[in-house]
Amino acid sequence: MLFVDIAGVIAITRSILTLVGVDIPYPKFLFESDSFPLTLDNNFYSLYFLLTIPISIYLLSIQKISERIFVINTVISSINILFSASRRGYILYGIMIIYYLLLIAFEKKKIIKMYKYMVLSTIACIVIATAIALHHYNVNRSSLNTSSPLFWKYYKVYTFFSPETSLPTFQNKLTYGKVDWENEIHDCNNLFYNSDFYDDLKYWSSIQSNNDDISMNVITDSVNSRFIRINRNSGNGFWQLYYIGRPIYYHKNLTYSISFKYRIIKGGGLPFSVGWEIEEDGKFIRNTPATVTLDQSGWYSYFTSHEFAENQSNAICFLNSLQPQTIVDIKDIKMECNDTIGLPMFIDELTFKKSASSKNNFIAPRTDRWSYAWELWQTKYNWKQKIFGHGFDYLEWYGEKFYNNPKRYDFPHNPIISAFLYSGIIGGVVYIWFLAMSLWLYWKKRSDLGIFFIMYLCCMFFCMFSGSSHFSFPLFVFLSFLPFVEQRKTSDLEAFKTNSIEA
Repeated sequence: MLFVDIAGVIAITRSILTLVGVDIPYPKFLFESDSFPLTLDNNFYSLYFLLTIPISIYLLSIQKISERIFVINTVISSINILFSASRRGYILYGIMIIYYLLLIAFEKKKIIKMYKYMVLSTIACIVIATAIALHHYNVNRSSLNTSSPLFWKYYKVYTFFSPETSLPTFQNKLTYGKVDWENEIHDCNNLFYNSDFYDDLKYWSSIQSNNDDISMNVITDSVNSRFIRINRNSGNGFWQLYYIGRPIYYHKNLTYSISFKYRIIKGGGLPFSVGWEIEEDGKFIRNTPATVTLDQSGWYSYFTSHEFAENQSNAICFLNSLQPQTIVDIKDIKMECNDTIGLPMFIDELTFKKSASSKNNFIAPRTDRWSYAWELWQTKYNWKQKIFGHGFDYLEWYGEKFYNNPKRYDFPHNPIISAFLYSGIIGGVVYIWFLAMSLWLYWKKRSDLGIFFIMYLCCMFFCMFSGSSHFSFPLFVFLSFLPFVEQRKTSDLEAFKTNSIEA
């Protein structure tokens, strides 16, 4: 338990020091990838501390730790869970709190004191964590960008309460607050604001992965016009330049066109794609067909357009998939619409009711992947493959579907669905049987393995939303086999007693 205390204290201390302007590059939040973390994923980071809560209660109940240590451990673990911005962590944490409240209401008086410490500690840490998080938000929000881990924590928490909020809308709200668009300098024929980079990178941002190495600079050339230079050295990131200005509303059956000028300083061919982060007919339109011409000044003119099949709102839009080892200049960006009847082009100009095609950020990242598994099952599996499986080809199919890159593997984020994809009905049914048996044996041995049973359920809850396979999370593997070992030990002991009596 001491290690858990130290790890939690380090994480909290680092966050508090950041608030007062002291930046500590190590160990950061213990799950950010450039900080030698406990885990690279904020969800499993929260699980690490979630497991300490039932363990602490168990140790307190058998008087292996003091009430003071219990309270300290609970507060530290709870604050780290709240700071993790893990949605499934919040759900499981809430279930735990409700469970302990019920125990206080219905259990015997002699154990009420123990659970009272749990609830009081939780209330205290929620108040502390909320105060720190609000202060952190106010101090840091103007400097956040989509490559910041803190940005994604805020975004996930925000969409917990407002799931219809898109990433560009949140970025704009976070950075600029409420904007009086009518007073902004703007070409009325262009849906993009600050498309000439007169205000530097205002209303423009990028979405980068942890291993991206990208720089962007606004440069003024000899004719007093401005362009942006994007230098990408390495990485496999996503949107190198996308619009976060006035939220655009895309009308069904209207065509929206994007045009701009570019020149390649380093690299070759056409090293990027242009489009929208919108899925239509099972495919993302991140790379729409384009026309490219070269003018006498050495700049290429790029033109692409798309007719929307459904109403869409504020989609991520512009340049993505820029190749590594590339430097490109871009200027004179413009988006136009072929509307002739004066429809409102921006969300703030109409009473907007969310279209059926809009995404709920709280659940869509998982449900999209689960539904795609059914699509694969229907379209790419014959009867033999449905029975025996299709191996691990689905990893490339998922990469092509969700990242437009078959070399970047992805998966359903559910080990049961994965089992059906790589090993068919036979493998999927066997895996479900294994999980059912482990649950039944845990229930059968709950008096001996109660604390491990709780840990197993917590790990299972997390793995069912993140795991590529049963072996993605080593602790889950260990806990799933533990009741079988205990059952075998009990069987051997009973056989030994029987043989001894007979002898």
